[in-house]
Amino acid sequence: MRSPGYLHNQAQKCRRLAGQLSNTPVADELLQLAAEYEAEAMEHSHGGQMQAADEPDGDDGNERQQQG
Repeated sequence: MRSPGYLHNQAQKCRRLAGQLSNTPVADELLQLAAEYEAEAMEHSHGGQMQAADEPDGDDGNERQQQG
């Protein structure tokens, strides 16, 4: 299960990418995906919040770049 913070972050990414595209069908799909992420986040926020360690990839929803 994904945390509301992670889902909101993913929705923001989809919206940002959609705004950069001139391909309307792809932009529309990204906006639809963003709406789905937001809806899932709302469902989870009403049912309690998860810990960052519960993220499927172990991430807390924030993008990080590896230093190396």
